[in-house]
Amino acid sequence: MSILEKIAAHAKKVIEYSDPLKGENIPYEGRLLFNENLFLPLQYYESLLEEVRNKLNESVRFYPSTSLKEEVTCRLCRIYNLDPSSVMLTAGADEGIKLALETVALYGRSRTVLIVRPCYSMPLVYSANMQIDLCSIFIDRENLKLPLTLIEDVIREKRPDLIFVCSPNNPIGMSHDMKELRELAELAQDAVLLIDETYVDYSDQDCSTLVRNFDNVIIVRSLSKSWGLAGLRIGYIISSETLLKTLRGLAQPFNISSVGLVMLSRALEMAHIVRRSIEDAKRIREYLYMKLREISKIRQVFPSKTNFITFSLGDSEKSLRVFSRLKERRIYVRKISEPYYDDCLRVTVAPKDIVDKFLLELNEVISGVS
Repeated sequence: MSILEKIAAHAKKVIEYSDPLKGENIPYEGRLLFNENLFLPLQYYESLLEEVRNKLNESVRFYPSTSLKEEVTCRLCRIYNLDPSSVMLTAGADEGIKLALETVALYGRSRTVLIVRPCYSMPLVYSANMQIDLCSIFIDRENLKLPLTLIEDVIREKRPDLIFVCSPNNPIGMSHDMKELRELAELAQDAVLLIDETYVDYSDQDCSTLVRNFDNVIIVRSLSKSWGLAGLRIGYIISSETLLKTLRGLAQPFNISSVGLVMLSRALEMAHIVRRSIEDAKRIREYLYMKLREISKIRQVFPSKTNFITFSLGDSEKSLRVFSRLKERRIYVRKISEPYYDDCLRVTVAPKDIVDKFLLELNEVISGVS
């Protein structure tokens, strides 16, 4: 079979990203599905734009500056107490995940990935599109702990090249215990352990210490959530020198745009504003959590270390009806489609006035759904 014939056959099975908004122009207060930072003031973004205006050549006319990229990386590392030699900027956390999976596709022994679910969807998409074998283990929704015994059994049987876990978890919201993650890194000593820490700033723990003790760990983070830079598509990887060198070899040389670097440089100077927005979100998160627990028809509210809260209505069809009726009211939340969790909805933590409006609409909708 020729390469074109193989591509044609594979194209029929390719999974493409599907925009849940499909171009709809929804109101700001109804945008509760992407976990964007809704607490940052408009002045923060105006300052970023002003920086670009003041540096038009560096931002648009010229190729991205390697020296600026290094400078921005060092400044980011000072904020998070990281070694710059262990950090690589990426085009969002997505690029970090994709590069790790491309490494498996190129160098993997079994070309198998073990994913702890429920989880962020893109590792599933990338694995399928790269024709990497996939094993899934699901977190028990009662104890919410890492199923280490089951993971050990799969490692012994399948010998996966990569193990993927989200902590804090998306879409559930809780963080895994550091002791469990350390045990997982030890279990995965012949594989790469990929930890998605996209929501680390809303949590009270930091997995980057694992990189200092294990050379098989890759941590991916995003600046889309807490830093409010989703439109710039910037994230970063924390890992060992050997793994980073391999990942850099697979990445585009100019994976971060000049505009992105200039804006990020300015954003890092305003870290105090970002920290304040994170604390505001954490405070409202606890308020939203308690209010959701007071709604009698909600069966379970998951504890959260993120800027969203996931709750269960006890039935997949019922959750779909509530999701649809909220959408009719121009309120967009996320309907969870993962097996064993398809009775759940996920809502972004937003400023109190938006949260109160959401709770009012949710109560009315749930009351009207049998």
